[in-house]
Amino acid sequence: MGIETSKHANAFLPNTMDFGELENMLQAPSVTPICLPVEFLKGITRDFSVDQELGRGGFGVVYK
Repeated sequence: MGIETSKHANAFLPNTMDFGELENMLQAPSVTPICLPVEFLKGITRDFSVDQELGRGGFGVVYK
């Protein structure tokens, strides 16, 4: 399963990285926290759309 995103979100990925590669990197057990631009997050969550929500909890909303 890949990440469905807007074309706008692609602008924030390095030219040599695709979403599948980013997804694999973020799921690696040794991954360290990284900062992602808000515009990138808006793109991959379709502007934080309710339709993209997986759930809500004490730490906030989780998106697809």
